[in-house]
Amino acid sequence: MNNFCLARMRSGLMMIAIVLTGLLASCSDTTTSPNDSSTSGYAGTVTISDPVSKQEADSVRANAARFWADSTLLTINQIIQIIRARYPNTEILGINLNTDQDQRVYEVVVRTGGQVIVVVVNNSNGQVVETKPITNYYYTTVIVVNQTFVDCRIIRHRVKVQFDGEVVECNVEEIENRPTYVIVIITRENRYVTIYIDAETGKERKVKDDDGCQNHDGKHKHKKGRGHYRHGKGHGYGHHYHCHCDCDDGDHDDDDDDNNNCDSAVAGIAIITRDSAQTIAATMLDSAQTTKTELRVQSDSVIWYVVRMKRDSNEYKVTIDARTGILVSAEQESGDFNTSEFKPTNTDAPLIPLSQARTAATTNTPGNVTDWTLEQESGKWVYEVAIVPTNGGGTKHIVVDAQSGQVLRVT
Repeated sequence: MNNFCLARMRSGLMMIAIVLTGLLASCSDTTTSPNDSSTSGYAGTVTISDPVSKQEADSVRANAARFWADSTLLTINQIIQIIRARYPNTEILGINLNTDQDQRVYEVVVRTGGQVIVVVVNNSNGQVVETKPITNYYYTTVIVVNQTFVDCRIIRHRVKVQFDGEVVECNVEEIENRPTYVIVIITRENRYVTIYIDAETGKERKVKDDDGCQNHDGKHKHKKGRGHYRHGKGHGYGHHYHCHCDCDDGDHDDDDDDNNNCDSAVAGIAIITRDSAQTIAATMLDSAQTTKTELRVQSDSVIWYVVRMKRDSNEYKVTIDARTGILVSAEQESGDFNTSEFKPTNTDAPLIPLSQARTAATTNTPGNVTDWTLEQESGKWVYEVAIVPTNGGGTKHIVVDAQSGQVLRVT
């Protein structure tokens, strides 16, 4: 080997040593994280799961060990170059490196040509092995690449030593205007630990806690597939801290400005406030009280407020478009279905009240009303009224045109 090659090798090794030394030194601050000895010395945000079964932990740990043994693993920067070469001018929304035994790949969520797709890339040779469109992605911001990202293998080495565990997933997302590694670790105590590291500097990150998302007695709720470490269960412990969760929390303080600010952060675009959504829903249900309001983000264009309300013994669910305040759907969940009233507003056309639709339905099929919904069907507003017929037989569903009041069909 000539002197030039030896010099380059020594220089490369020295640079790696310098980077590792800097990264490890950045962990010297005292942490205020939850009660778990493995987080000692980490100054950034930490979330910790309850212990999982030994069988699950051993399987996850073994998969990760096999994954990281692959010396040909491509870097995040190389993956970004591959994606941009294949899809010029694309927007990268998220990058996920998972260590599942059956899928050792990068999954890159991109927005291109008005469509959001997942591009699955072989982590060793950079070949695109699959592309698939999606509509229910949770990424709402674009990763801005201003400089080279720290190699995730260096990050993995650092946290493996510090947390006495194995990295099972490494994600890149834009969080609070910074490209951020969201790292999930399985510890010796069989807990998943999620930490946040600045992808450009390698420094630990503290990210804003979403006060609107409660911890559900220690078990945060998420839709399957939205979690960071998915392995078929979608735990996603890190989502509590950056508004990607889909909470079923009934403890929101609806007058808290922080919730409204968090809503805007979740959507990534301009939306109405939580209070505005509740006010709109209240115009349709006189004297009803709001019991719960949730923000549902399915995509950049599908963002809803789900407002649950109660009047006497009657409980309702009203869904409002979070961008426009337009009614999306409504239904009664419990109570007296035969006398309750609902008057739709904020629609693209005038609609009849529930009482008129119910009269049309019961005139067609006399009986006891047990359920009703108001929604759009193939672009047409309809009430669907469920009735148990007076003359016996199974439940009938009467579909009524919500503009004309005419019965469209009975099923």
